[in-house]
Amino acid sequence: MTLLTTHTQTPPVTASAITLEGLGKSFADTEAVADLNLSLPAGSFLVLLGPSGCGKTTTLRMIAGLEDPSRGRITFGEKVVADGDTGSSLPTEKRGIGMVFQSYALWPHMTVRANVEWPLKVGRWDTDRRRTRSEEVLSMLGIDHLADRYPTQLSGGQQQRVAIARTIAPSPSVVLFDEPLSNLDARLRVDTRSELVDVHRASGATSVYVTHDQIEALAMATHIAVLRDGRLEQFGTPDELLTNPKTAFVAGFLGNPAAVLIDGTMQQKQLTVRDQVLAAPLTVKHGTPMTAMYRPDSIGFGTPDGIGLEIMVMEATPAAGRYVITARLGKERISVVSTQRHAVGEQLKLLLPPEPAAVFDADGQRWDTGHLSGGAA
Repeated sequence: MTLLTTHTQTPPVTASAITLEGLGKSFADTEAVADLNLSLPAGSFLVLLGPSGCGKTTTLRMIAGLEDPSRGRITFGEKVVADGDTGSSLPTEKRGIGMVFQSYALWPHMTVRANVEWPLKVGRWDTDRRRTRSEEVLSMLGIDHLADRYPTQLSGGQQQRVAIARTIAPSPSVVLFDEPLSNLDARLRVDTRSELVDVHRASGATSVYVTHDQIEALAMATHIAVLRDGRLEQFGTPDELLTNPKTAFVAGFLGNPAAVLIDGTMQQKQLTVRDQVLAAPLTVKHGTPMTAMYRPDSIGFGTPDGIGLEIMVMEATPAAGRYVITARLGKERISVVSTQRHAVGEQLKLLLPPEPAAVFDADGQRWDTGHLSGGAA
């Protein structure tokens, strides 16, 4: 992978927002992205999030113009930049975007300053403007003291900062990131993602960022689009997705730790697992499988001889004065936040609150709260 910065003498497209309408992409018989619809407010930081193969990178590449959509439209502000139904597509270099890939792809024979000034030179900025702008972005990323060094004299984190500086130097209206922190160690990733958020705010650009790391997404995003098998599971702010997941997949994927999901079966209007009632009354057909959702910090532990669902502790990780207890419930792994540490291998009972935070049907779709506590089906 390389770093791509696009800026020519042609003025960039002014992007008041990015809108995807019925966007789809197929490769032979494989549907990589299907019927994707979302509208991103101007200046937002969107994270495309999901497991490997969910379509997030393909979506990013279509926004960038590196892939043409098979169906649907992509709009920057009022301008359609790609239409899969008509086959029209604005070339990448005319979309007014900057893009950062996983690798840095700096010119080894150029200094840091020269690398940052290179896209400005291509865009025919005059010498004084190039020097002023390069100094501005190098200072913004805290690497102005490295301006006269060469890439081989820099650490990986410093090279990535130079790559980002080169991308934002031409002031693109849209900045795209394809897992740019994946090559950095854990501590450096934390430091660099904070700097990326600062750069985003300072630039005012609309940003789209691809990752499979949900912690990274929650730390950086103003909006998150969770993708699964090429389809949009849910789009919204991090708080909206955490507090009101619309599907069981989102509930179990997002959060640190994610929500606890327990599968049960309807028995006489009661959602039941191992003779324990999870939710009632629900006017759902007898024998129907459903799933109850609980917040990780709403669950307690009891002794093995007490009531509750049997679990076995697998991990106990300290976290901000508490512990994230990962346990096995039947064949499933769950994570619960506890004030007490429990030993690996310890047998406990899971103590659930009187009602779940949400209930999902057999297709993983959330029932609204009217279905709980006697609401109509």
